[in-house]
Amino acid sequence: MATSTVRYEDLPLWMQRAMRKTDWGVLIVLGFCIIAALPHLLSSSVPIGTNHERYVFRAAEVAQSIREGRLYPRWTDEALGGYGAPIPHYLPPLPGFLPALIDLTLLNNPAAAVSASFVIANCIAGVSLYALIMRKAGSVAAICAAILYVFNPMIAVTVPLRLGDLTLALGAALLPSLLWAVDCLCQRQSAVDFSAVAFTTAGLILLDARFAAAGFCAGLLLVFLNISRRQTIPLLLVTSAAALGIGIASFYWLPALAESSAVHWYPPDIAPNYLVRLQSLFSFPLPADPNVLNNLPEFTLGFTPLLVLPIAPLALRRKGSGRRFYGIALLAALALTGASLIGSDSYWFLIPAALCFAIVGSSAAALSADLLKPLRQILPITLCSVAVAGVLQPQLVAAVTLNAPSGLRDFSSQAALSFEQRGYGTAILPLGTALPATILSDYIVSSESLSNQLNNAGSKTAILSGRAQIGLITSSAHDLRLQVEAFTPLSLEILIAAFPGWTARFSGTEIVLRSLSESQLLALDLPRGTRGELWLTLDSTLPRLIAWLTTWAAAIIGVFITLRWKQEDWAIIRGPTLLTALEARFFAALLLAVAGVLLLVRAFPEVAQGIGAYAVDSLAGMEQVTSIRSDSGLELTAYDIETTAVHSGSTLDLTLYWRTLRPLDANYRTQIAFQDRSSGRIDTLTSTRHPGDLPTTRWQPRRTVIDQWRISVPNSLSPGNYDLVLAVFSCDFGCDIRQPLTFFTLDGTLVGQRYALPSAITIISG
Repeated sequence: MATSTVRYEDLPLWMQRAMRKTDWGVLIVLGFCIIAALPHLLSSSVPIGTNHERYVFRAAEVAQSIREGRLYPRWTDEALGGYGAPIPHYLPPLPGFLPALIDLTLLNNPAAAVSASFVIANCIAGVSLYALIMRKAGSVAAICAAILYVFNPMIAVTVPLRLGDLTLALGAALLPSLLWAVDCLCQRQSAVDFSAVAFTTAGLILLDARFAAAGFCAGLLLVFLNISRRQTIPLLLVTSAAALGIGIASFYWLPALAESSAVHWYPPDIAPNYLVRLQSLFSFPLPADPNVLNNLPEFTLGFTPLLVLPIAPLALRRKGSGRRFYGIALLAALALTGASLIGSDSYWFLIPAALCFAIVGSSAAALSADLLKPLRQILPITLCSVAVAGVLQPQLVAAVTLNAPSGLRDFSSQAALSFEQRGYGTAILPLGTALPATILSDYIVSSESLSNQLNNAGSKTAILSGRAQIGLITSSAHDLRLQVEAFTPLSLEILIAAFPGWTARFSGTEIVLRSLSESQLLALDLPRGTRGELWLTLDSTLPRLIAWLTTWAAAIIGVFITLRWKQEDWAIIRGPTLLTALEARFFAALLLAVAGVLLLVRAFPEVAQGIGAYAVDSLAGMEQVTSIRSDSGLELTAYDIETTAVHSGSTLDLTLYWRTLRPLDANYRTQIAFQDRSSGRIDTLTSTRHPGDLPTTRWQPRRTVIDQWRISVPNSLSPGNYDLVLAVFSCDFGCDIRQPLTFFTLDGTLVGQRYALPSAITIISG
């Protein structure tokens, strides 16, 4: 009897769905993603000095604003000592809204909500990359890609544990999500995929402009890989979906762009100088040193790229779109890795580089399985095991303790104000982020603190002229209600920074608000005998109204397109290659083994010592050891200079190791200068900064603080020998550089108010 074979894609849609089997690969990848994020699930503390605590403050602020009925906040009331600043108006909202919604709906704990957001981001990153690669190379290669990605040191250790940067974690999740959505839309051309591209594009815009640009470039490349010369429908669909996503995100970017001239951008008080070094880009990450208070991030892609690169050329032997796909991924991985070395703010390039290396690794696993059938299971498992083992040791330490805890338990607006007043910086601003403000900085420094004015006036006001009785009714971030009785003509200063949208109503009638030229604070005038309720609120403006109309119009268009799209016109793609029973057992065994080790260490912390997890000593083998103390209790224990011979016009990398012998009651800052050894002349002073980018009042006794510097060597320095000279100043209320701290040796010998490092620096003409 004659038989014929029908291809999967030629079968009816209902038959294709009926033939689909359970995709165990998704569950396996999800399990690995949760394990990679296990430190956030097991730790209840907020690490000190990272962005983690700042995202907790931000989540608490957004959640409180929603509780007050303001669904989209545009003002931070506690910033700048209480005068306020439009930080949410200019800051991308997604990293604040995701944990805030989790806090409101599930946990009622902003710290736990931020930790949950890291876990969710990790799961989205792994599952979306799995879905993308499974369509091209099957489940085995897809699982390899997901594991290589979520267990990359940048994704598993540096971003969530050392940086605590939720923006980067969400960027690592949304980039593969966009690629998966674009690939689906190009091949299936369905309404669901169209909406997925639109909302993922909007998510990237609401997250960070850098990731939005990276996603746009990657999506465009993927479109051209999926279309032929005569086929332009996928390009039109993806472009339309991206435009729709831009429109959906208009409520954020359009007002921020239109009102960008309304603020001054002040440099951040704490701007970490992260160093990406070529020699450490492909090394295993080290676990945290328990004796160090601020374990610095290690910008490394791990060892697996070195294993993948020799096998990657096999991917270029495959004909068709797969060959081009993996070839472009390889070139992009190398280019992005090189871009990360450009400057101190370019380390984020390592995240899309990790994504590209994971894609290349999946191609190596798939092709090797095709070429070496006896190693079909062994080689992919080996690649995944190496990736997991590369970050297992830092994960073991983090599973026991998530860095040094900050001790913060209260994340309310009053706690955020106290955080800033202690000199720790604006609570909701990530480290290194400029501050958008309308109030003049000179006025902040010269005027008395807002807390004193509140104590004197009893409300957020100050009388400029006249006599009145003022009582506070309610106060929130976007509203201020006062009971006012003016006995004489009254000129009233409102201790809130001016910004477009602030309006005032007295007993229901709108009155004129003005801004004071010397301070940019709000002010108003009331006639004699006035008595009633004064209500100030931050209302909408024309750009904000247009932005919301654009957002709603884009959303309605998206819904209309989705509903009008005919399902029977959807293109059906070839069914993916799912895991065999043997492959599923291999990956499940690896998953259970890793989970068992981490849970064992959590239950018995002493096991970590047995396997050497705590064997890291940041000062081990340090040759430049010094013991210089200041009269405040600060002690310089060691230093490390990358090279002692530099060209003028280049940079010099220096690392200082500090500690304190007792709790400090002042915030000290350091400054470094070049001192000519022959003439003694001091030249080229650096700006003052917190040692280790951590205010000294947060230091814990006898725990090392690592202080990294990248010093620019000016062209004006003449060739010769120079000393690097340190000075430390008390900077609670501005730095008085005329009164540096005094240094002593351990035996009490006076060194002076400046300390020259013993190693001489030789300047070579550029």
